[in-house]
Parts: sequence; structure tokens; C-alpha cells
Amino acid sequence: MTPVPEIVSGIETLPVFAKEAEESLALLAGYNVMDLVEILKISPALAELNYDRYQASRHSDCPVGPAVFSYTGVAYRHLNPSLWDEGDFAFANGHLWITSFLYGLLRPMDSICQYRLEGNVRLRGGKTMFEFWKPLLTDVLIDSVKKDDGILVYLATEEMTHLFDWKRVMSEVRIIEPVFCRSQGNRLKIVTVHAKMCRGAMASYIIRNRISDPGSLTRFEYEGYRFSPQMRGGSSHDKLIFISE
Repeated sequence: MTPVPEIVSGIETLPVFAKEAEESLALLAGYNVMDLVEILKISPALAELNYDRYQASRHSDCPVGPAVFSYTGVAYRHLNPSLWDEGDFAFANGHLWITSFLYGLLRPMDSICQYRLEGNVRLRGGKTMFEFWKPLLTDVLIDSVKKDDGILVYLATEEMTHLFDWKRVMSEVRIIEPVFCRSQGNRLKIVTVHAKMCRGAMASYIIRNRISDPGSLTRFEYEGYRFSPQMRGGSSHDKLIFISE
């Protein structure tokens, strides 16, 4: 877990789906290390680490911390919440959702346990985590976007759309999807690691600048990626194309 700044002390929140997460943790705690190797498709060392985490959760002993500091992937490193001030954390907690296979949807300051879980794991009555979460998360996402300004800037991976009834989401709110491409001769290619770092950096850009106008996103630049005036308009799903030469 990334070190947590002192300024966030006392402003942590509880996950919306804490009860569902606790139930899933209890199920995961029932597996042994080799079960977890098979179920999660991870190494024995990682399986043992997560086995210990799940056993600790049985006794409420698992270390907890804000969600935004609990993930260490490329996107989160470039989200870089260690640079935020208290106002940024408050704004982020009111506007940013983090998708999670264990917790469903998280606000940045929700307190969570460390865990490992994949979307295709069949944990709840034979359902994958995608199937389990879809009926629970769709209305929560749509309602939260409508209560704000009706616009969702989608910065997660495509895989995460399967946590929702995405056709319904697309039909009920306006979606802005930034796409980060590298120019290679006469074609554009998405370099996965670059796309992840840019998505994290853009989320931080929105938070730190309190962006409310989607048009302001075109001013975003990061690691050589700049907006190219190619936007598919006239629908509920707009793509903003950012290109690195």
C-alpha cells in the first residue's frame, strides 16, 4: 500500500457495498493456498500472501486503508494522490468511482482490505464477479452520474464495462471516453501501458483542476500525448483522441 498522507486522517469513508465484500471475503477465506493458485491464476507465493489476507479478514485483522492508496498499478501511480491536498480528496470522493471485483464501486477514501480477485472468478452461487455485480452496480452508477451533471468520463479499462449493464449506461448518461494512441506511420496504436498511465494522469488532472466542462479535457497533455481534433459527436458516447507522435 502507498504511504497515506496525514491530511487524510479522519476523512475515510465506508464502501457502499461493504456487506457484499465481507461476504465474498468469507468465501475466499474458505480456500486453501493451492485452491487460490487455481482460482486466481497466480503464483504460490502470491496465493499464500492472499490466503493470509483472507484469514486475517475473518478476525477483522486485515490492514485497511483508503482505496486510492491501496492499488499500485500503472494508472494509480500516475493518478498520484500523494500530490493532492485536502480539497482534492474531498472533490475526488464526490466525483470519482473506482471499480473493484471485491467491493463493486469504491470512492477514493473508502477504507478497504488488501485483496486479489478477478472478474471471471465464480464465487457467488456459480456466478462470475461480473455477473454478480452487474445488477447491483448499474443503477448506482447511473444515479450518481445523473445527480452530478449527467456526464461520465470513462477512464477504466474496457473490461470493467462488464460490471454494468453498459447498454443501459450508454442510453441514460453521456459518456466521454478519452483514447490514447501512439502514431506509427499511417496508423494509430494503443500502447497499453501508455494508455493506463494517461488515464490515471487525466483522472488526477480532472480532480486537481475541478474540471466540470468536458471541453476542458482537450487541454490535457501528458508524456507527449496531446488532443487531436477528432471527436465523435452527436451521440451519448464521445471519444476524445489523444495522440503521441
